[in-house]
Amino acid sequence: MSIIVCVKGVPVSDHVAIDPQTHHLERTTTATHLDPADRYALAAAKMLRTTPDEDIIALCMGTPDNERLLRTTLAMGATRAVLLTDKAFAGADTLATATALTAAIRHCDGVRLVITGTQSTDADTGQVGGNIAAQLGWELLPNITRIVPDEPAVVTSQLGTTATTVSLTTQAVLTVGPAATFAPAAMTVAQAAAVDPAHQLQTWDAATIGCAPATVGQKGSATTVTALTPVHPTKRTATALAEDAPTAVDQLSTLIQQSREVIK
Repeated sequence: MSIIVCVKGVPVSDHVAIDPQTHHLERTTTATHLDPADRYALAAAKMLRTTPDEDIIALCMGTPDNERLLRTTLAMGATRAVLLTDKAFAGADTLATATALTAAIRHCDGVRLVITGTQSTDADTGQVGGNIAAQLGWELLPNITRIVPDEPAVVTSQLGTTATTVSLTTQAVLTVGPAATFAPAAMTVAQAAAVDPAHQLQTWDAATIGCAPATVGQKGSATTVTALTPVHPTKRTATALAEDAPTAVDQLSTLIQQSREVIK
């Protein structure tokens, strides 16, 4: 049996290169690190692991340099790592990304759980986990906040003000992020020293997982980026008001008049 954790490399900073023709992020020239939500997904996988020989497989779709990122997941507790890399995957939206990841999941034996981050810091869509669940035909348990690693494990899914607690008795897709009440996975010196990429890391292309080029990448995407508009945040300033209420009211009134704002 195995647990698959889908991970993603996201830009380290807001200063990124964009391809002027495709309007996509230039991932080959942009420095990336493991998406913060994926550290919670890895922590969840370790909590939900039922036996010492159950594999935790970190699965990433991206450029070859993501091998570095996958080495980090191995040092955080993953037992195996798979990199999906192929020019056919380029330009994928959330649907095409989920299609490739789902094909890779099906290519693995004995998968009982798939865990993803709730949403990545670059795209911020939160759609991939749900897409994978739909394509697999598995139950989706979004935004897991609490895990009780019993037999079977009990998890709490939080949507808005509604919390649902369920026992994991069937195959399911879970999404996890910073709302979790448990700590994210961290890299330890011992785990880093034990990493053996030659035996733990595999690279698969579209043909390996049986993906036709028309179903993945830009060709398999339901959406297309047609234009990008730069957004320049308005510079903000702060003014400390007096502690006594009457003076603070006078100061606030003056500030409002100076900024020509009207309160109705």
